[in-house]
Amino acid sequence: MDNSLEVRVRQKHVLYLLLELKKDNPGVIISGLQQKIMAAVAPMEQEDIAWVEKIAGISALD
Repeated sequence: MDNSLEVRVRQKHVLYLLLELKKDNPGVIISGLQQKIMAAVAPMEQEDIAWVEKIAGISALD
């Protein structure tokens, strides 16, 4: 079973990948992307979300 730190690392990685996809496709509507971002953000700590947004250079929420 994963410990809390491992779960947080994996959550940040997934959110980062989704935000990079969003950032790499400005103006393009990718079906379901925002819903997947919202699902990734929902269980995360606010500080982790803010950190990933800062690193990715894009906001998770539109």
